[in-house]
Amino acid sequence: SVGDDRESVWEAVRQGRSSFRYLRGIRGIPDDTIVGATVDLPQRLDGRLKVLPLCEIAAAEAINDSGVDLSNLDLDQFGCSISAHMGDTSWMEEQFGLPLVEHRPNWWEQWFPNTACSMIARKYGLGGPRLCNSTACSTSLISIMTAVRSIRDRQCDIMLAGGTDAIDPIFVAGFDRMRVLAKDVDPNRACRPFDRTRKGFVFGEGSAIFV
Repeated sequence: SVGDDRESVWEAVRQGRSSFRYLRGIRGIPDDTIVGATVDLPQRLDGRLKVLPLCEIAAAEAINDSGVDLSNLDLDQFGCSISAHMGDTSWMEEQFGLPLVEHRPNWWEQWFPNTACSMIARKYGLGGPRLCNSTACSTSLISIMTAVRSIRDRQCDIMLAGGTDAIDPIFVAGFDRMRVLAKDVDPNRACRPFDRTRKGFVFGEGSAIFV
C-alpha cells in the first residue's frame, strides 16, 4: 500500500510513511468507520478477486529479481507455495440483502482458497509441488517454511513462496462485530501493536513472494 515494488516499499518503510486511512466503499460497512491500508492497482478488476493481480505482480517481480531463467530449468522441479485467501463472498452478501455486484469472479475463483497458488503455478508452468495452507495471520510465513521443507526433503529444487491478501467485507464485518478493530483514532497512529495505548488492529492489503 506504500509502493508498487520492493524498493519503493522499503524506502517508504525507512521513511516511516503510512497509507492508513478511513475506508469507503466496502460493501455493507458504513463509510469512514474502518481504518485500513489498501493497494491501488493499475488495472480494473472487472470481477476478479483482488488477491490475484496482487499475487501476479509480486510473483513477476520475484522471478525477475532472482535472475532465474525459466527456459533453462526443469520446471517439474520448480514448486509453488502460496498462502490461502478469501474467495468470492458476493453470494453471502446477497443473502443479507446487499445489492447485486456488477461483475462476479469466474466460477473457478469462487471459494477456492488455493486459486492464487494454482494460477501462478499455471502461468509459469511450474510442475513441482503446489502447496497452500490457511493458518490465519501466520499463513504466509508458514508458506515459506513449507517451501524450505519441500526443498530440504528433495521434493523439488526451487520454490516460489509467499502470500497475498486483500480487505474482504466478511472479514471486516466479523472483526468489527468482535470489537477488536481500532476505532476513533488518527489513521497514521492506528497501527501500533506493541503500544499499551493501542485501540485495536487495522487491515492492510499486499503481497510478498520469494524465490
